[in-house]
Amino acid sequence: MSQPDIDKIYMHYTILRDSLKVTGRGYKSPAQSRLLKGTIFEVQTDGEYNTNSLETRNELDDLIILSMFSVFETWMHDLVLNQMGVLKTILPADFGARLYEYVEKEIEWWKNKDVIHFFKCMTPGTNSKMLQIKDYRDWVAHGKKIGKKPINTDPETVYTAISSFISETDLALRHPNPQHHSHP
Repeated sequence: MSQPDIDKIYMHYTILRDSLKVTGRGYKSPAQSRLLKGTIFEVQTDGEYNTNSLETRNELDDLIILSMFSVFETWMHDLVLNQMGVLKTILPADFGARLYEYVEKEIEWWKNKDVIHFFKCMTPGTNSKMLQIKDYRDWVAHGKKIGKKPINTDPETVYTAISSFISETDLALRHPNPQHHSHP
């Protein structure tokens, strides 16, 4: 995943969020109420709109968080697989190739918290935040029913955390630091 993938999701989110704001203005001004013609909002009262738009905004926030984290998961898996390409160089070659194929097949079943932990040496500033976001993503993805509600988050926080995590990782991979090779 490149940064533009997350940027695009976040841009779509801001467009939808701002569209709700613009729609709300149609209820506040008779001159702008024509904007509501031919839409679901035409038959809603101002109070109904306020209730529905708040619920819609909350659902939109959760779905955007889910979307951004899903793309982030793919990025992590792709990066790990790319780094694991070294397995293909193990001799005998057939052994290395089979080992890589196994990792490639099984990575989808790895726990995200474990994969995030792999990056801890490169992303000390954002690693714990990503684990909190993963917990929130899991809660949303599983119908908001598993366990107690995790620490609340919002699309802007998720966007910033993912962007920082990717930047920190890219920097660490481009400019390896000998400290990054130590094991905790």
